Amino acid sequence: MWIVWCLAGPRPGEILGVEWQDVRLNDPGTDGELLIRRSWSATLTGAYMRETTKTGKGRSVALLPEAAAALKVHRSRYLEERARHAEAWEGLPKHRDLVFPSKGGTAIDHTNLNRQHFKPLLKRGGAPAHAPKTSGTPSRRSGSSRGSPPRSCKKYSGTRP
Repeated sequence: MWIVWCLAGPRPGEILGVEWQDVRLNDPGTDGELLIRRSWSATLTGAYMRETTKTGKGRSVALLPEAAAALKVHRSRYLEERARHAEAWEGLPKHRDLVFPSKGGTAIDHTNLNRQHFKPLLKRGGAPAHAPKTSGTPSRRSGSSRGSPPRSCKKYSGTRP
């Protein structure tokens, strides 16, 4: 998840709302594409899947080769995990085939993900603490600072050129 999240730059709720039907890995002439169509949201009254993004507009993100390769490996592990936990996943709605589910097959709470995984990773790596929602911006900036044209950086982050 971390590779795709950092290289594609979606918002936290968007990466957690991606379903396998939104992933294009075998389209000829591309490394792959991620369709951002929905978002997982948490509120004081509970969590729910929005059938749209925060802005109300979906978008497609061209995948870098590293992100596409990571998703292919993840798909194999996902299928093994789903088979291993078949009983727990049995009652889930058929349309929820999340790319990054919890072990129970439900959406991961992004607050827990941030606190239990993301911030410890940053600390262990010696990186400055920042919210996951700002991850896409540094990746666009770093691509730009390496000489990538802005249009290319936007293509791989899903922002409009």
